[in-house]
Amino acid sequence: PGETPLAEPIRLALEPRTDFAGSKIGLGILRGEIHGKERIYHDGGTGGFTSSLVLTPETNGVQIVLANQANNYASQLATLLLQPEDGKSAMAEIVAKRDENPVPERPWTAYEGRYELNPQATFLVKEVDGRLYARLTGQVALPLEYAGNDTFVNESVGAWIAFVFEGEEDRKQANSLILNQAGRRMPAPLKKAAVETSLLLPEGVAQQYEGTYQLAPGADIKVTAKDRQLIVQLTGQQAIPVLPDGKDAFAYDVVEARIVFNRDEEGEVKSLTLFQNGREMKAPRKQS
Repeated sequence: PGETPLAEPIRLALEPRTDFAGSKIGLGILRGEIHGKERIYHDGGTGGFTSSLVLTPETNGVQIVLANQANNYASQLATLLLQPEDGKSAMAEIVAKRDENPVPERPWTAYEGRYELNPQATFLVKEVDGRLYARLTGQVALPLEYAGNDTFVNESVGAWIAFVFEGEEDRKQANSLILNQAGRRMPAPLKKAAVETSLLLPEGVAQQYEGTYQLAPGADIKVTAKDRQLIVQLTGQQAIPVLPDGKDAFAYDVVEARIVFNRDEEGEVKSLTLFQNGREMKAPRKQS
């Protein structure tokens, strides 16, 4: 690049401007470590398609992944292709070394809180029924298994979280967490020690809301129960998990919107009301 007319624009694009999800970001270009090597990368997507570009300065390697799949598919495949040839990962080593039933040395409150991965993504970490759960903005809450040394894993998504305690001796609250996934280390500092909302509903409650609600002709809201949580999908849009926000009420955390379910005199859910952009939109429940 230094021998082309684009040398200066490229230098400006790669110059780090601020921190972003464990990496540095220039003009739309990220620089960070993936599987132990510095990478320059950018991911993208549009309806039904995703893409990933990764450059490895050490080897002058270029990797491009184009996929006709959504849900961050290209990025996941790209990091998988970049993993070391021996296939060993820090995640596998942690799982292999952990005791059969390790017990945290600290109380659950030491780990609970809101941790900001980036301005658009926050981890909610909270204990539910004697088990720690983590929920990233726009995603379902996942259970974490303790693996020792303030580290928790979720093998189903190939991720592990290390909580960091810095400062005074015998500190009772983590300062930050580090998400390790797909070869990336992404720190998230603690923003608030308390998580007011519940991450899970009581057993059997989520199923009460399941069904299809007609917002308008050709526009339905489909409500699905999964692992004591609700997932809501408007026709033609992405399915989004919502958080409990009061009696029969749920809030989105990716947009400013809220849903309240309406019951009849017998206590059966008959409709929902969507509150968004200053409007109240009622959607009757369709008969199954």
